[in-house]
Amino acid sequence: MGDVDKKAVTKTEAPKNWIIFQNWIEKFWEAPWSDWHPSMEVKETDKDRTYVVDVGQMTAGDLDLKLQEDVLTLRGFHEEKTENSVSSKSFQRSFTVPSDMKMETIKTELKDGKLSIKMSKRDPPITIPIQSA
Repeated sequence: MGDVDKKAVTKTEAPKNWIIFQNWIEKFWEAPWSDWHPSMEVKETDKDRTYVVDVGQMTAGDLDLKLQEDVLTLRGFHEEKTENSVSSKSFQRSFTVPSDMKMETIKTELKDGKLSIKMSKRDPPITIPIQSA
């Protein structure tokens, strides 16, 4: 057999609908055990958009943020142990990032129980007038 580019053969990207379906299945199976759904606020200016998620006492180590295509998924798991018991809480939130956002500009900050996820907007398209002859 000839040389095969393994990256080309093994790299596949899931269609957007599959990602949404997969997130729905994960959420379905987590639902009976997860009783906590952190609130989220969206702040928007002309230049950027910020998602602020109230994650309570969770630390950066309790959180996982992934971007796959245009779906941003935030997962959290926090466990507290005392002498007599163990309690835990988990959540998952997924949302589609609008196409006018620059994915490469995503920045996060965790402060006072609030996780901020900020990204810049793309420049608006330029309208070019069409001249008639």
